[in-house]
Amino acid sequence: MARFEGRKLLLFDIDGTLLTSNGVSRRLMDEALAGLFGPHVSSHGVAFSGRTDLDIMAEILRTHGLPAEDLPRLVPLALETYARRARGRIHSASVTVLPKVRHLLERLHGDKTVQLGLVTGNLHATAYLKLEAVGLALMFPFGTFGSDHADRNLLPALAVKRAWEYSGVGYTGHDIVVIGDSVHDVRCGLHTGAYCVAVATGLTSTDLLAAEKPHLLLEDLSNAEAFCAAVLSEPR
Repeated sequence: MARFEGRKLLLFDIDGTLLTSNGVSRRLMDEALAGLFGPHVSSHGVAFSGRTDLDIMAEILRTHGLPAEDLPRLVPLALETYARRARGRIHSASVTVLPKVRHLLERLHGDKTVQLGLVTGNLHATAYLKLEAVGLALMFPFGTFGSDHADRNLLPALAVKRAWEYSGVGYTGHDIVVIGDSVHDVRCGLHTGAYCVAVATGLTSTDLLAAEKPHLLLEDLSNAEAFCAAVLSEPR
């Protein structure tokens, strides 16, 4: 693999980190579930934050007693139905960029030593619907998604592989930076040996994020210069 001095791969989560979609994913998932299995099947009581859509959907169906042997067929069916419903229903009125995030991304996107990518629990389709709704999709040419694997801990390594395929640059250790708002974001980054930035703009408290021991804990992403000073100067 090629090596380039000073290069950083920044892998961002989406919901709660870059933007909020105001619960649209849960509503659309519940509509898809009700249409397939009846109104008694819903996501009620199932946590979404930081988890992959594959994992979430499997838990929902298990919770409602669907046979385990049918899950390999029913989980993809339910997610495909959800993704179809999302088209035309995820738009600029349902998605809001978090404060100053656009400024930070523009700063990073303009830096030739930085490669932006995604590590998100969203399906590939719904991830880009949300980003397109607020004009951020073109900043993220690749990523890994909740449709790639149920286990979020495996997603950063796959994103690194896709970064190599996209740019020909090999990233290791703290050349890789995982940024997210949940304990699952921190855990998947640490599992990969990445530099982990936790941001308390989602549903997880600062105390719970701190307990996971990220390398950097921020209240939000509003200070682009402070973020860049801390993250881009971090040695390998």
